[in-house]
Amino acid sequence: MISKDVDIVWVSKISAHKTANITLENGTYLAQVIIQLGLKAVNKGYKMLIRVYYEDTDTGGVVYHSNYLNFCERARSEVFYKRGLTPILEHGHFVARKLTADFFASAKLGDILEIKSELIKLKAASFILKQSVYKDEVKIFELEIVLAYITFEGKPQKIDVDTKELLLSLFD
Repeated sequence: MISKDVDIVWVSKISAHKTANITLENGTYLAQVIIQLGLKAVNKGYKMLIRVYYEDTDTGGVVYHSNYLNFCERARSEVFYKRGLTPILEHGHFVARKLTADFFASAKLGDILEIKSELIKLKAASFILKQSVYKDEVKIFELEIVLAYITFEGKPQKIDVDTKELLLSLFD
């Protein structure tokens, strides 16, 4: 945490991806901040809040296991939508190729969940994302997912430079 007596002297021009760099008075680079409402920057990645509704649960009010995947998908998509974009890009889109899910505890009807998304690795034709779901600051679910970039005809393709830069700005 920065004390109140530290002066922030430089905020760079806000980029097309609505980010700005903050530099301290002594020249120390502090952070890249996200200029966006609803989706909050975390140390690395983003977080989103989701409320558990009746449709997400069984008759006992416990979230169905498959809905954690839906929550994570919603958070991934929201990163694009909050920037005025869509997850369907100019030359293709991403599909789930592989995932590993760990369940630690259950969420229940009415809970507010926080989904944190962090870019782990950006590869030539895919990227790895870690998404964690928290309830009251306790991790209850974690997903590691490989998302492959494909053409609109369904064929794998390399991620172009512009799309790589976009992903870095969205998740890093």
